[in-house]
Amino acid sequence: MAPERYQKLKEKSDKNNNWYPRMTGYMLEYISSFYFMHLMDIYKNKALSGHIYTPTNERRSKLLDTIFSVKNQTINSKKYKIVTIAGLKFKHKLSSTTSSNTINLNDYNNAYSGYLDPIKISSGNEIIKIIKQYYTPKSVIDIGCGKGMFLKCWKDSGVETIAGIDGNTLDNIDLFIDRKFIQIANLETYENVNNTKYDLAMSLEVAEHLHPENAAHFVKLLTGYSDFILFSAAIPYQAGLHHINCQPLKYWVDLFNKENFVCFDFIRPQLFANHEKVKSFYIQNILFFVNKERANQLTQFNLSPTTNPLMFYHADRVNILMGKEK
Repeated sequence: MAPERYQKLKEKSDKNNNWYPRMTGYMLEYISSFYFMHLMDIYKNKALSGHIYTPTNERRSKLLDTIFSVKNQTINSKKYKIVTIAGLKFKHKLSSTTSSNTINLNDYNNAYSGYLDPIKISSGNEIIKIIKQYYTPKSVIDIGCGKGMFLKCWKDSGVETIAGIDGNTLDNIDLFIDRKFIQIANLETYENVNNTKYDLAMSLEVAEHLHPENAAHFVKLLTGYSDFILFSAAIPYQAGLHHINCQPLKYWVDLFNKENFVCFDFIRPQLFANHEKVKSFYIQNILFFVNKERANQLTQFNLSPTTNPLMFYHADRVNILMGKEK
């Protein structure tokens, strides 16, 4: 965003009691792009080194925390969501209804039946390509596998054994893999009673759908299946169906640390190079966890673990948050 354009918006924001009644698509386009480019600047020269979180970049990440923030506020007895982006404040009215804490699988079935997202498929291929630079699993289990799209991508990449666990009852015609590879189970309480092991366990954008009191159990479930975990979960204010436990990345890192797993953040930086082919929530949230005793599998490539990965909001998620989805 040009400095003079930003200054005009800032002046108008200050005059209007420091918020706008609404954000126009034009303004959002410039502001969200402005925000996203800051993140690109942090990552673009660090993608392959693994040493992303230098002290300088830690200080810069704290600065970025001030670029985007969201909070609920009551104004004249009405509830609003106040979004601050790059120093400008905007508001939109909150609905009086709240989502139920009871998972209705029919909602998922209706939402995803017959739905094919080519960007999600290309996301799988891009993510797998990055992982296989450092680690090549021969068996993969996906906890919360949905239609089995990622499992198909793994199978196409040469993985010999695949398995999925999910609560969905989608028609077979909607699945990417044969139904025989997917076990139907309640992810809130499911346990690996046979102590089955895989080279890689994964769960992407699933944990936020489970109740907070079951979060530690879910992490323990994943770590029981493998020493290598591919994981992502929605962060606070990330829109989605039945999101009841959206947490900062560090929340999950701490839970994995309790199971003796360390976090590596080498996937997100490399996804920026082909971000048009990758869903925004993967670019935001995806991390790789390794049993501490096997961390040398990644450290041998000069990748370093982190205890506090940078949390940010992709420009596309800002669009959705503000009701300006393209």
